[in-house]
Amino acid sequence: MRWLLLFLLVGCGTFPHIDFETKDSTLEVEVELAIESMDQTRGLMFRNSLAPDKGMLFMFDSEEHRAFWMKNVRFPIDMIFLDKDWVVVDIQQAEPCLADPCEHHVSKQPTQYVLEVNKGFANKHGIQEGHYGRFHP
Repeated sequence: MRWLLLFLLVGCGTFPHIDFETKDSTLEVEVELAIESMDQTRGLMFRNSLAPDKGMLFMFDSEEHRAFWMKNVRFPIDMIFLDKDWVVVDIQQAEPCLADPCEHHVSKQPTQYVLEVNKGFANKHGIQEGHYGRFHP
């Protein structure tokens, strides 16, 4: 039911985004949502790039250790793992997987949300473990 409300809000003309309070400013990242299992499985597969100020947000119903891989993802990314309170609990860089078996990137802490952005994004903008994100549907 809460996801239905989220979908209705997304349809109101604004783009979903996450704000991060960094040392110097507030950073807004426009996100594409991956809520359904099929969207989460596909993720960023088969895309050639991601816009510099955008990301894909994976939203789960519960908090647990999450594992991601880079099979068929064509560009390197940062994975920003957030807990149920939107606190950054882990950041990992991941390279495209060129051959099986592909490495699994497992969160250090339980996480409910995962934001995928271009590689180096977190470092460039000063996003670190312990920082808070704020989601705006």
